[in-house]
Amino acid sequence: AYEKQHATLPEDLRIAGGFTIDDDDKTASFGFSDPYPPEPAPAEPRIRQGSGGLAAFDLTTGAMRIVVRTPFTVGHIQANPFKAGEVMYCNETGGDAATRMWIVNGDGTKNRPVYVEGPDDWVTHEQFADADTVIFNMMGFTKMLRQRPSGLTLVNLRDGTMEILGDVPMVD
Repeated sequence: AYEKQHATLPEDLRIAGGFTIDDDDKTASFGFSDPYPPEPAPAEPRIRQGSGGLAAFDLTTGAMRIVVRTPFTVGHIQANPFKAGEVMYCNETGGDAATRMWIVNGDGTKNRPVYVEGPDDWVTHEQFADADTVIFNMMGFTKMLRQRPSGLTLVNLRDGTMEILGDVPMVD
């Protein structure tokens, strides 16, 4: 009796990457993936890759819309819990992505990377720290990755400034 159906999703839509409710409690967003190619690549990643995107539906009317399409598998869908109308998601690979963290306005505008990664960056475990800041782990678990600062990192969504909070010493 406590459950309520808000929408019916199209049968051909494959849910992927999670589900989140916007800060204003009016919109639910979720990731989706397109059908995978018939044959996986020989060196298949832990998570199958394919195009997809982010969709949303109105919790009052049930109307669904595509927010943004991506050339990659989406994951870790998170509505900004402090500011309505922003959704963060990631390029989910099960390993390292060229650019992992992305953010988009709920209407599909301003889709952009949260942090543009370099070839020696390994970013993971992103979440909102406040309305304007994302905290994530800049992995430094190998000597190569320790050639740059690593550890818990803050990035400001409004001006791109960053702060590395630090990491534990590497043990050989």
